[in-house]
Amino acid sequence: MNILKLPVFLIIVLLNIFQSNAIEILDNKNETASKRFGPQTRVDMNINNRVDAKLVALRTVLLQNGYDPLDIPDIEQSFEIRPILITYHGKLKLKKGWLQDMRTITRLGDAYVKIGIGQKQLARLSLVIPNLEFGFDYSAKFMHLGPTGSIIGNVKDIQIYLELYYYVIQDYYQLVYSDLYDIGVIDLKLSGNILTDPIANLFIGIVTNIVHETVVSVVNSTIYNVIDDINEILHPKLLH
Repeated sequence: MNILKLPVFLIIVLLNIFQSNAIEILDNKNETASKRFGPQTRVDMNINNRVDAKLVALRTVLLQNGYDPLDIPDIEQSFEIRPILITYHGKLKLKKGWLQDMRTITRLGDAYVKIGIGQKQLARLSLVIPNLEFGFDYSAKFMHLGPTGSIIGNVKDIQIYLELYYYVIQDYYQLVYSDLYDIGVIDLKLSGNILTDPIANLFIGIVTNIVHETVVSVVNSTIYNVIDDINEILHPKLLH
């Protein structure tokens, strides 16, 4: 599976929030705001119910379209380990990686669209992934040692804040800002050819950091990359 498909579950929520009767709602809000407050006023409209309804449908889509579980590409990363006074260089390989429980995604706090005069409206939304489970096969080389085995674990409470512009006339969405502002808490276990203390504790710490960075990177770095692909799917005539 192409890893670039991973954050579709994040973006598709936002891209579908306003699909149903979006232009009519925004036009009505704009007219009301103009009469009451003047042409420069912008009003926040709570869209919690719409977001929650889309998330219910989205969880089914994730399970039925190969997004949960998701394959993770093989990873090879160098590291340093210093058991006493000498620093040793090593290399860690992670293979057959998988990530699951995308369906636990939910809204975090209130979601708003900022209604104002004009065609460009700002949507603000925070999402949380309460639990992501993962697994890898691993092998490492350092200090003339070669531990191998498997890794299983989870990352809890990854939180993402997103802002999108919604263009009313074009019915088009543009990702303005994203911030994975809480990378969550990771817990993992290694099995197989386990090292002995104190080297084992140092090695587990290194593996934990690398795996955590990998999971966060998969969620964070591809958000911007897929926005055009999603718009292409939803509005193919607008981009040509």
